[in-house]
Amino acid sequence: MILYLEKLKEVKIPPDNSVLLINLAGNPDENSITSHQPIIFTPGVLSKFLFNENLKDGHLSKTIVYNDSDKAEFKIFSSMLSLFPKTLENLNTEDIEQLKGFIRECYEKYSEFLSQKNKENYLKFLDIINRKKFGDFSNFSEFWHSILSEYLESFGYKVNFTVNYVSQISETPEFKDFFDFICSNYESFFELYNEGVEIFRKNIGFYPIKKLEKGELPFWGINKNERKTMHLDNISKDFQIRPKAVAWAIYRRYFLYNQKTDILGIGSTYYNFVCDYVATNLLKLPIPKTTVISITIPLNKTTNMEEDNIKTKIEKLDKIKSILNAFKYSIYQNPERLNKIINNLLKEAEEKITLINLQDLKKLTNKIDLIIDKNLVKQKEKLLEQINDKNNRKIKKELTQKINQINQQIIEPIKEYLEELNRNVEIIELHVEKLIENYKEVDTRDYPYFLISPQEILDKIYQKT
Repeated sequence: MILYLEKLKEVKIPPDNSVLLINLAGNPDENSITSHQPIIFTPGVLSKFLFNENLKDGHLSKTIVYNDSDKAEFKIFSSMLSLFPKTLENLNTEDIEQLKGFIRECYEKYSEFLSQKNKENYLKFLDIINRKKFGDFSNFSEFWHSILSEYLESFGYKVNFTVNYVSQISETPEFKDFFDFICSNYESFFELYNEGVEIFRKNIGFYPIKKLEKGELPFWGINKNERKTMHLDNISKDFQIRPKAVAWAIYRRYFLYNQKTDILGIGSTYYNFVCDYVATNLLKLPIPKTTVISITIPLNKTTNMEEDNIKTKIEKLDKIKSILNAFKYSIYQNPERLNKIINNLLKEAEEKITLINLQDLKKLTNKIDLIIDKNLVKQKEKLLEQINDKNNRKIKKELTQKINQINQQIIEPIKEYLEELNRNVEIIELHVEKLIENYKEVDTRDYPYFLISPQEILDKIYQKT
């Protein structure tokens, strides 16, 4: 376990345009398994699905188990659709229509911040999901998997995934025997579980999961409207038994698929240490073959992309924001400089950044420039030269008062235009702030997998392997 812990220290989010690939135990082979909730995957999660030894000949084959006992929550960037307390296995046709609507609304919300290729891929996914009828499938995981498969096949990949579901596995006699085994050996299980959590914290620096309270079982009790933690002294027959993360990992890795390579993501790697600590001590079994994979591909930063990536857009908008700040300050402090600043702003604003045409601001500054008394401006400039002269420190206060008086004389005849200019600039500032906020929101590695081609993920995996 010491070597295992040392390798776990290497499990970190990979930097931009790179793959994390670590063999924690043994070397991976084509006989592999991966598991995840049937939700809106990120590219990092999809890399688990795509990784195996058959990739290079264009065949995607793997065992996938969907953990459909988790909360029914779907996320696109910061937008969230929560159908909780329902779990994923209990969704119905009405829920699916709500989910389809959520995905459509997110396209409308975020499309202007995506590249043309990202938008095309998003619309391809939308077309697939809109054509699917939930009634044609036996459960949500089957419905969701068919969408994933068709999306991958639309890029030319032959999908041959063997699929199973936690909800079905949990109803088997073998799983019920596993549940009984945990209950019968609860004292040892409880002690090892909490030891594993603490060992991980001391070596890695944080808690991968919370410790069990005395009597608490690593299982959910689920019915149509409720999901609750099961306890040793309160096992209700009215609830279906479903494994929590560590229990599912133990059953998957040491009972159900112990001959397969288990492909993990970053998050599952952490709590799998607790799983392996419990299983190797309680069951006296060796750790199965385990590989960790994840990927980071920045959005709008792909090969052959002509437009700016998101980080560049944010940098440009920050520069525009800085110019606007200088412009706003000068409205009442240095109105004679407004024309020069607006020209600078027009050079930087290569894209539509405002609901107000910047040329309208230019017309206003032109009017202001025509009205301003140039003699007063010259007087002000001379005073500014004097105030910057170190020899005039003693009369600095007097010079400042004179500058303020002249400035008021400059402003008085153009006051109405300056007020209009100030109102318009405040509107533009708010719009630029909102754009920066939106671009920062989509500047993340955790975006939906269907914004990019699976080939981009596979290319990175090929390079790593």
